[in-house]
Amino acid sequence: MPDVQRRLILANGEKYVKPVEKSHAGRPPEYPRSYEAARDLMKREVSATLDQFNELPSRKRMKNEAVFCLRLHPDMTAKSYDPQFLFAEVPELENVGSRNYRVAADEIARTARVKRQLEKEITEVTGRLVFVRSSDAGFRRLLTVLDQSERSLTDAFRKEIQTFEKFNMLSQEEQLSAFAQDYADWQEGRVEIVLHPSRHSELAQTHFLKELFRDAGILTKVTQNSGPNGILTPPDLHKLAEGLFLSAWTHWEQFTHSLLIEDLATTPTSKLNRGVSAFRTTGAARRLANQLLTHPDHPQKFIEWSDYGSVVSRANEFLGAGNRFAVTPLPRRGDLELLKRVRNAVAHRSDKAWNSFLALCRDQPFATSPAQMRGITPGRFLVSHNWNGRSVIRDTISLLDCAAKHLVP
Repeated sequence: MPDVQRRLILANGEKYVKPVEKSHAGRPPEYPRSYEAARDLMKREVSATLDQFNELPSRKRMKNEAVFCLRLHPDMTAKSYDPQFLFAEVPELENVGSRNYRVAADEIARTARVKRQLEKEITEVTGRLVFVRSSDAGFRRLLTVLDQSERSLTDAFRKEIQTFEKFNMLSQEEQLSAFAQDYADWQEGRVEIVLHPSRHSELAQTHFLKELFRDAGILTKVTQNSGPNGILTPPDLHKLAEGLFLSAWTHWEQFTHSLLIEDLATTPTSKLNRGVSAFRTTGAARRLANQLLTHPDHPQKFIEWSDYGSVVSRANEFLGAGNRFAVTPLPRRGDLELLKRVRNAVAHRSDKAWNSFLALCRDQPFATSPAQMRGITPGRFLVSHNWNGRSVIRDTISLLDCAAKHLVP
């Protein structure tokens, strides 16, 4: 028999991999603090940052996920100083990127290098920060590890703790650094928004981002600038209210459409995935789901995404029983059907839509009096008429917000 050289394959080899401790040529680096001082500082700052994060309103933070800044001392700007043993010791923490940051030289630990810079009247220095993603439990696990005895931790882990300078969140100026530094007089134009990698789906992230912009108080700013002493006349306010209402409703339609596409593409028992083991190209499932859902059911019909009942019917047809759209009733779905008639009056301006809107105003729950009906428009109705203790436009935005959170808690 021929002499065949056997070459064994090691299964699950990643289980036998461990970080290799970095070796530094020349003299050893000067660490800004002793391990004891760095450990105590990190514990205080992690705890304070968690408290600060948890004080944010729930609508302004992703559920069970946070990204904080582990700022290395400016003496430690080389990529080789990026922590590895920290993430190995606390696997709940994830490194999701890095960038430079600027800090006043007199606000950091004074190593020999920093002292020389201060003598040269260098007032600001550059450091490196690492973005760390985890849950509240993950960051508290880090605190537990820091509470362990120094002897129980590796020397490499302790040295990485000594390289850090601050642990916190990005400041407002850092979040909008380009505007603060180069575009102080910026008024309008295209803006690129960069999001950290997240465990949440792209759909959930997009919805979260839109909610932040909606919360910017556009409606409040508009109403504050109307009236006898404002720059907007009542007709101006009514027209703007119609635009805001239609914009909010359009986002609601896009949200349900995107959510249905996502469910059709990812649900194993959906009509698209049933009997399919895998798709050949990345993103094929979502592209096919989009084509299936945007194709009209009949040549003489179009898909009416403004009708939530039609959305539920299509979900039942393509996803089957137990889908999120049908499993629990949508809060205030009847009110949503009423508001659709306002939407049609704003969007279509047809006689049918107008007569339906007038009937809506006269009937319960609005019961607008004959005097109030004189000169009525959708915008005037949205601003002037109260519903559930607030204007119709404000209650509409709240209703759509609650409906979206009901579908994606």
